[in-house]
Amino acid sequence: MTEINFNGRIECVELDDFEHILLIQEDGYKIDLVYRLKEIVSSFPDKKVQVSYYVSDKLLSKDEVTEQFLSKLYGNINAGYEDNGRTYSEWTGFVESYDTVLEIGGHNLNYELYEAKGKFLNITFTLS
Repeated sequence: MTEINFNGRIECVELDDFEHILLIQEDGYKIDLVYRLKEIVSSFPDKKVQVSYYVSDKLLSKDEVTEQFLSKLYGNINAGYEDNGRTYSEWTGFVESYDTVLEIGGHNLNYELYEAKGKFLNITFTLS
């Protein structure tokens, strides 16, 4: 069994037409959560994944989180940056737009984390 853990302050920023969910570390280092999930899925393609996460008002260690309630999600991970197929129209002036996808077991984690921006996230991926 492999366990991968990330934590940090949740920040949502738009870069290159995509909304990125970043976890800001105490030293300022930024972890792009969608990119890390894509790496996990591609590195462990035949593994089942369990995701446990906790959102708090302050940074907590994994041990502190374990003492408190964890939200758990089970199922397939769908993480990526997708072009939703819209193109530029000179008549309307509408520009092509993109979607950030972060779904685990049918749950829209992207939405949940966007609503928690500014708070702290501790998220663990257990692969078996």
